Amino acid sequence: MRNAGFCLIAGFVLGSLTAGAQPVESRAVKIGGTVYLSGAGARQTGQALRELRAPLRANGLSLADIVSLDVWVTGTGAAAEVTKAVRSAFKRQPPAGTISEVSALPGGAAVQIAGVAVKGGKRVIRPKHMENHQPFSPGIFVDGALYLSGQTSADPATGRLPVGDIRKHVTQSLENAGSVLREAGLDFSNVTQANVILTNPADFGPMSEPYRVFTQPPRPARVPLGAIRLPFDSPVEITMRARREKGRPILPGGMEPSDNYSRGFLSGNELYVAGIGSAKDHVEEGVAEGLDRVRKIVEAAGFSMRDVVEARVYLSDIGNLEGVNRAFRAHFAGDRPPARAVVAVAQLPAKLTVMMSFTAARP
Repeated sequence: MRNAGFCLIAGFVLGSLTAGAQPVESRAVKIGGTVYLSGAGARQTGQALRELRAPLRANGLSLADIVSLDVWVTGTGAAAEVTKAVRSAFKRQPPAGTISEVSALPGGAAVQIAGVAVKGGKRVIRPKHMENHQPFSPGIFVDGALYLSGQTSADPATGRLPVGDIRKHVTQSLENAGSVLREAGLDFSNVTQANVILTNPADFGPMSEPYRVFTQPPRPARVPLGAIRLPFDSPVEITMRARREKGRPILPGGMEPSDNYSRGFLSGNELYVAGIGSAKDHVEEGVAEGLDRVRKIVEAAGFSMRDVVEARVYLSDIGNLEGVNRAFRAHFAGDRPPARAVVAVAQLPAKLTVMMSFTAARP
């Protein structure tokens, strides 16, 4: 809901506005048959899911069309409430998804849910040894795209974690993801985006060693993230998106390449931008500089900032949200802003104060 004085989602104030001011996010952005949903924050999961219904209905879709959910919770034990609510809401065909415990959410919410919905026939991808991958489906395949649930380092058949350092855990997570890809007739060369969530930011460096073994150049866009706790108490969870149509890397002139990921990765009508972070104490300045880098990447792919449809912002301190909002208003002035979710994680990789990821798309 929006009014002249505030930007509201699920009843929580995300930032004060003056009448007619540039909004910081869109509740939903529709491109073709795909709808990208902003984060809906609430005290309970069921309420947050209900808040997603209005933007879905406005675009001719329903909860049944959701193919992927990102769920962030605060507080130990909240994941159990999420599991119960998701099972109740998606009894026939649950979407792919992930649950992460974080430090704080906008407006003091206990849970925030963002996602993607797609109109059309969908196929659940479920390897035989992942029969109990609840409350989400291991993967959802629709319109040439595969949305994978977050894969922890737990063995899907036993639920047990491997013994060893983070390399062992990342290897198991990627083996789990590989099973879902193969079941859909794809492999790691089809992956367009990967989010690597770690509970210990010190593991970011060694994590890349097994990651490079599984992913070959051109590697997908990658986003390193943090969390307080992950399912099964795993130290890592990896989420991915993949497409049957092979993509290509995007590297603007003057921007250094990375051996571990592509700065941007274009496949079909979607462009995924790798994680862009800043360690600056003045977060608004760091976000503004990051958005300038995003502009260079999307323009190198032939897109514009108006084509940015999805944003994820991870802060080390939720108190910096208003600075993020000011930077977003300035950079999307006159344009439709993306659907967006903001969360706080006390420890981000490399002592960053902000990490952002973006998706651009066009019809």
